[in-house]
Amino acid sequence: MAEQPSKRAISRLSTSKVSSRSTQSSPSSTSSTSPSPLSLDPKISPTRSQIPDWSGSERLLELRLFHHYTLWNSRPEYKMPVAQELWTVMIPSLAFQNPCLMDSLLACTALHLRLKCPQDSALVQASHKYMARAIRLYLETLHDDIHSQNFDALYLTALLIAFHTFISRRFSPESAKADTIPLQWFQPFQGVQALTTTRPDAANGSRMAQILPGWRIPLRACGHHRADCTFNFLLQGLDGDEVDYPIYAFAASNMCSVFNCRQPRFFFRFLGEAPTRLIELLKLQDPRTLVMVGAFFAMMKPIENQLWWLEGASDHEIAEIQSALPPAWLPMLEQAKALIWGNLNLCKTPGVHIHIGLGSKEVLPLRSRFSEEP
Repeated sequence: MAEQPSKRAISRLSTSKVSSRSTQSSPSSTSSTSPSPLSLDPKISPTRSQIPDWSGSERLLELRLFHHYTLWNSRPEYKMPVAQELWTVMIPSLAFQNPCLMDSLLACTALHLRLKCPQDSALVQASHKYMARAIRLYLETLHDDIHSQNFDALYLTALLIAFHTFISRRFSPESAKADTIPLQWFQPFQGVQALTTTRPDAANGSRMAQILPGWRIPLRACGHHRADCTFNFLLQGLDGDEVDYPIYAFAASNMCSVFNCRQPRFFFRFLGEAPTRLIELLKLQDPRTLVMVGAFFAMMKPIENQLWWLEGASDHEIAEIQSALPPAWLPMLEQAKALIWGNLNLCKTPGVHIHIGLGSKEVLPLRSRFSEEP
């Protein structure tokens, strides 16, 4: 078997390759006009043969995977945020023209279907084969110029690689422990974030910027005084002078700001924007950091009904964190879970929006331009 690219290298290669291109490319190399969301003309050149040599079983497997993807995106209880058109129209349309995106989509779908059919060996092989090829094509593309015409396919491929990384934890219990959360949750999403932070010109001119309004709005602290912060109990025992106090306060304040409105955007940005020191503390199994990340996964649970690939992920990670926590810290995690899962006053504002002002009480609607004609 040929050597497979490692997902562990994704965030490092994403950052280094994208940073390298951004220093070599001039602003004139990027598109100055924003493409229409419905104008699908990506510039990633397919590397597969235009007349693929498929066996009958391989072709049927791909049809089976794509049927599963379409079926789950259409289920009413798994309604996607923003607009279903993003997952049922734009992403498949881009994937038909960009092999790295199609392979990553099929790989993630194979993993999810494997949860339903754990004894199907064809799904095991498919999830590895498609993801290995997706990573190879993705890294090859990073050597070329990144601009607004190919940014969408690259960004979505990186996002699906991140999904695949943590979904795979379900099938490797020996390696899916609390000490691997930094590598298999935070690092992949920081690789996704690297695409937007190192090439903001390409991100701003992409279709993603039009379809997902507010997708690049950074994390925001709640603005409360410590005593008024919903998660101030996570800071119990700290006087504020500790070296790592700002890191703990960052996590508590950002979770407080989305306590009543848990949109998927927050969770991806938290994983992608978490301070390096927080990840270091997590690697060191710092008990307070473990509790805070456990609370983060508890807050993530409701969005499993919006992103079906996350199905069951939060419960699995919370269980691993509980097993790694010293007994003295378990009550704090239980208090966080009870607070989060007991909150029935969740935001009911329809559509994409953000909350602003002290306590995030003001609502600012964000309008998607997906359906607008050029």
